[in-house]
Amino acid sequence: EFENVALTAVVGQIKSDVFNYGDVDGGSPDFYYENLLLKREGTSGELRLQSLGTDTLEWSVGASIGEDKGRMRQYTYHGAQSPQGRPEGTETTAGESDASSDYWAVFSQATWRFADQWHMVLGGRYSYEKLDTYAVSRSNGVLTGINDREVDFDDFSPRFTLGWEPASNVLAYLTASRGFKSGGTQTSNNINLSNQFEPEVLWNYEAGLKLDLVGRRLRLDGTVFFMDWKDVQQLIRFQFLDSTGAIRAVSGIANAAAASSYGAELSADAAITDRFKLSTQVGYLRAKYDDYPAA
Repeated sequence: EFENVALTAVVGQIKSDVFNYGDVDGGSPDFYYENLLLKREGTSGELRLQSLGTDTLEWSVGASIGEDKGRMRQYTYHGAQSPQGRPEGTETTAGESDASSDYWAVFSQATWRFADQWHMVLGGRYSYEKLDTYAVSRSNGVLTGINDREVDFDDFSPRFTLGWEPASNVLAYLTASRGFKSGGTQTSNNINLSNQFEPEVLWNYEAGLKLDLVGRRLRLDGTVFFMDWKDVQQLIRFQFLDSTGAIRAVSGIANAAAASSYGAELSADAAITDRFKLSTQVGYLRAKYDDYPAA
């Protein structure tokens, strides 16, 4: 911290390894066994500069950057009692994939107390992400698919809030903000789904009232909101019969064109005594797809 500003730096890293070497057919006979290895690693950092105190204008600016990587190696083999009579150790299915996501963002926000009882919040975030996927699948030693794709997405998401504080224990506000969820590529090749799914975008409109009553021993928070989605990402899973009569499975992510939701929330926190607190919450939410071709 300096005289009027504070500088914050955050760095984080996570690693995980998952492995399964053993039986996968769910029975005592040695029909099939699997070698599976999943490795994931993520590193990210953020640098933020912000003002200190409660001046007429409070502000913050910052940037973040990160990388996520993942590797999968999955092999299924015939066991000693293969129901198909294949030699032990013969490969039946295999999947190998390497994926990475590189991303960065810059953001800022300012609170302007332009009158005794009024303040305004303006903020924005620009995001960029690049996804790179390479995957290979085999069945009985035969190559069944190659997924070699690279896509990138960018977005600017603003936020606006208008607040009114007629008393020290009352706050009313209106907020409009935009949210962004990056798109990506399918993990496998399938003619029933596009190779790429689009980003999901959300606009949220909210009005709320916060009250501190009974000497600040009772707090009431009430909110009503409306959310408008575009290109909603939806997990797809179904099966169908192809022209040969074989069962084919489809699994991936598709975009529903539009959706919306609205609702209200109310919460109350009461300090009955210095050691006993009572809290309650109630909410109502209604959500629906507005436009979803070929759902």
